[in-house]
Amino acid sequence: MEIFPVYVVFSTIPYSDVFYLTFLALTFYILKKEKNDNNVILSSLSFSLSLLNFYSIAWTLPSFFVELRKKFYIFIILPIFTGFLILFGYYIATGSPFTYFNLEKYIWNVQFSNPISQDIWLYHSVELNHFHILGLSLTPSDYIIRNVAFEIFFLSLILLFIKSNIKEKYFYLAYCLLAFVPLLFVSGIPAFSVPRLSLAAFPAFYNLRLGKWYFIGYLIGCIVLIPFITLWQLYAFFS
Repeated sequence: MEIFPVYVVFSTIPYSDVFYLTFLALTFYILKKEKNDNNVILSSLSFSLSLLNFYSIAWTLPSFFVELRKKFYIFIILPIFTGFLILFGYYIATGSPFTYFNLEKYIWNVQFSNPISQDIWLYHSVELNHFHILGLSLTPSDYIIRNVAFEIFFLSLILLFIKSNIKEKYFYLAYCLLAFVPLLFVSGIPAFSVPRLSLAAFPAFYNLRLGKWYFIGYLIGCIVLIPFITLWQLYAFFS
């Protein structure tokens, strides 16, 4: 995963992804140990710190019931408290607990939709903005093809858990689906960020077990795509 182009780009330019992914990784690492009360509390704390950086992983909370069952009530207390803490922080700072959600709705045009509507929104948005990379014009189709390629990649890896023989496969399958699938049903500015936001489903990379030559091919593909995706982000988004 650490040589995956989207991870390389968005962990080296100023995004908070590296923080939330670190705490998520710790959450899974702790849960793979003995599931006593102390470890469940530690993993819950780690997940809560991740939630502070990336609120939308709250959608994945039901998946932890698959893994913890009777201890799930211990795990969920801190994330719920963190959620209230975030809303209270916005209320103190702005007078409304829903300031961030209002920004998403009225500034970034975020709304629930479906994959087709998401592509239609993306098409019209790119058509209006005329994005370029070093003078090369990017068409709406380029953005749709880019998103679909990453979506197919992640969904294929996630579904491989069905055939996996690891003990936690149903937990990882549930978590990754809850982290990834909602991204397909949101239109607005986040539609541009589907490849980056999909990193929340990083346990799917567990299924990317490649032989020597396949790995070399994957490595070459990553090396080629890293500068391209960097330029795409810098010239066609930030600028």
